[in-house]
Amino acid sequence: MQRMNGRVAIITGATSGMGRATALLFAREGASIIASGRNASCGGALLEEIRGGGGRAEFVPGDVSLPETNERLVEAAVRTFGGVDTIVCFAGMLGLGSLADVPVDTWR
Repeated sequence: MQRMNGRVAIITGATSGMGRATALLFAREGASIIASGRNASCGGALLEEIRGGGGRAEFVPGDVSLPETNERLVEAAVRTFGGVDTIVCFAGMLGLGSLADVPVDTWR
């Protein structure tokens, strides 16, 4: 079953770990993927795997802590697939400090 057929997903941190696994799952479920990460060779391998399985994907290298990277992600989704339906962020920064340093009230 392709529950995400026709959907477009931007996935940050897609070159490893949970981000990569999510990109592969969403692609298997029919989503078109705009993947992002800092490692271009891992991004290329991800594209090969998605496309090899019949999926549609593009890779936008970059650091999502930079606004221009995020702008390029959205531009790529609109240009390549016509828009964005969902964004899944496995990479990014809040600028609050390390998890241990941030008071619990800040997370609330």
